[in-house]
Amino acid sequence: MSSARPVPPPDDEVSVLRPLTALLAAIAASLVVGRIVDQVLQRVAARHPDDAVWALLRRCRIPL
Repeated sequence: MSSARPVPPPDDEVSVLRPLTALLAAIAASLVVGRIVDQVLQRVAARHPDDAVWALLRRCRIPL
């Protein structure tokens, strides 16, 4: 049996896919981190209803 090696894609595919993959990974990571921060701020705001800072931080999360 011969060992079948995968054929590498042409250079133009690699040059397009690598930045696209990096861009999509960065977007996905920022969405996941944003969701986690939102949940944490929501829980902290629920624990401290007398302190408005946490609710304000949650509201300003999008510009940050």
